[in-house]
Amino acid sequence: MGNTNAKDFWSRRDFVKTAASVALGRVASGRVLAQTGASRRVLAYVGSYTSAIDGGSNGKEIYRFEMNARTGAFASRKLVAKTPNPSWIVIHPSKKYLYSVNEIVNQENGSVSAFAIDPTSGDLTPLKVVSSEGRGPAHMSLDASGKYAFVANYAGGTFAVLPIVEGGRLAAAIDVHRDSDSVGARSATNAPPGSFAISGHDAPPAHMIAADPSNRYVLAVDLDRTGFMSTGSTPPPGS
Repeated sequence: MGNTNAKDFWSRRDFVKTAASVALGRVASGRVLAQTGASRRVLAYVGSYTSAIDGGSNGKEIYRFEMNARTGAFASRKLVAKTPNPSWIVIHPSKKYLYSVNEIVNQENGSVSAFAIDPTSGDLTPLKVVSSEGRGPAHMSLDASGKYAFVANYAGGTFAVLPIVEGGRLAAAIDVHRDSDSVGARSATNAPPGSFAISGHDAPPAHMIAADPSNRYVLAVDLDRTGFMSTGSTPPPGS
């Protein structure tokens, strides 16, 4: 994080966490939906903070709910996976696998976990855990082919590309990108009282990464800028 003040860093993350918690009725910081089994039940998977890194930790990893498709109500909560701080989760296009970032900031790198989804019960079976190639992974997405996972490491300031191999497992990163320099002042020159814009801009905390609709480009956002990277092929090399 360079010279970024630790208090500034956590205040920004606290804002993101709080917004997510409100959206989920204050039970988690991430969710995805899947239909499984012959009955085509709608299942919701909810990730939660398991250790207090930015204000609270009320969860015990990943929960599975059954969702009423008509009312949106959640029921039948069940703890289905134990993994540290699964603050962002996604489901593979095949609906067979679930992936979770592990938002760890007190080590050199966080991690990403892969799980198999039981087609009948919706329970999760651990497959593999790999490095996210940066501290505090905060966002993850999959490309349209389901062959690659993209991870944004907020505290580490890096974006990583992780191949999805046979059986839904993750392989080690094949590419890691880090933004450098700054597109403006190191701190905001004018901002309303209490605005998050007053925090330092001396490092590039990575917020989000995703492929564009054509699956040709990867779009990435950090604290200082937005941008895109082209793989030079569709999908990325090695597919």
